[in-house]
Amino acid sequence: MKKKILFALMLSVTASASAVEVEIDGLWYDVLTKGNIAKVIQYKNDILYKGDIVIPENVEFEGVICNVISIEKKAFYDCCYLKSVVIPNSVMEIGKDAFYRCYDLASVTIGNSVTKIGNSAFEYCADLTSVTIPNSVTSLGDDVFYRCSKLTSVTIGNSVTSIGHQAFYGCSGLTSVTIPNSVMEIGSSAFSECSGLTSVTISNGETTIGDCAFIDCTSLISVTIGNGVTVIGNSAFSGCSSLTSVTIPNSVLYLGESAFTYCSSLTSVTIGNSVASINARAFYGCNGLTSVTIPNSVKRIESSTFHGCI
Repeated sequence: MKKKILFALMLSVTASASAVEVEIDGLWYDVLTKGNIAKVIQYKNDILYKGDIVIPENVEFEGVICNVISIEKKAFYDCCYLKSVVIPNSVMEIGKDAFYRCYDLASVTIGNSVTKIGNSAFEYCADLTSVTIPNSVTSLGDDVFYRCSKLTSVTIGNSVTSIGHQAFYGCSGLTSVTIPNSVMEIGSSAFSECSGLTSVTISNGETTIGDCAFIDCTSLISVTIGNGVTVIGNSAFSGCSSLTSVTIPNSVLYLGESAFTYCSSLTSVTIGNSVASINARAFYGCNGLTSVTIPNSVKRIESSTFHGCI
């Protein structure tokens, strides 16, 4: 086992403990022997991680076995020749920018103890084709898979409660996605410009569909909105030019401005009986629309709501 060591000092109010930055078998760790823990950290001396990497569940340092509990921020930042990575079950968190711009990363296995995937963790991983987010994960950060353009398959575990802002923005290879009941909020622009996305199923959890969540998903034909959704944000489905019909369930209380603007293939809309106001430009430019059912609950139809519905 090859080791290189750098020394650092960590102080706390109650105690002091030495932390050591050490290279073991080609990976750098921040090792805290007092707590028997190790964290994968960024490479040193501009020697990038590359190839196929299997992160171990534990490492040994000076006779002490330390559990590998996290991948720290920017650990694999700009490692453009990294091909695959296996993240073990011991890891609980993947930090911000952990795999940012790993352009050649084609395969990632995420262990089933990870609870949080940080902002931009896999941003611009252009060769990543599929990802399974395990049931242990509770939150997906902002921009987490931003512009992963070859990503075709995503499985979202049933403990995820929030999908961050622009989480899958520009994942143009993605064709379908099922959002589980656990999700309470789909962040703004979460699936914006997923131009290959043809179907979306939003399950029955208490869910907010954020502003611009699916804007310009130009191939989106089918969307199923679960009956726990209460808010459809501004421009949520704007520019979904292939969408042919939509049923807004009775649970929806708020239908945002420009929610379905320029959905030019939309022919049929059914609005649930809890919507009180159809906001400005909600169906602006839906020039194929032939049928709309507006329930008794609607008290107000705002300006330009159906403008251009010829």
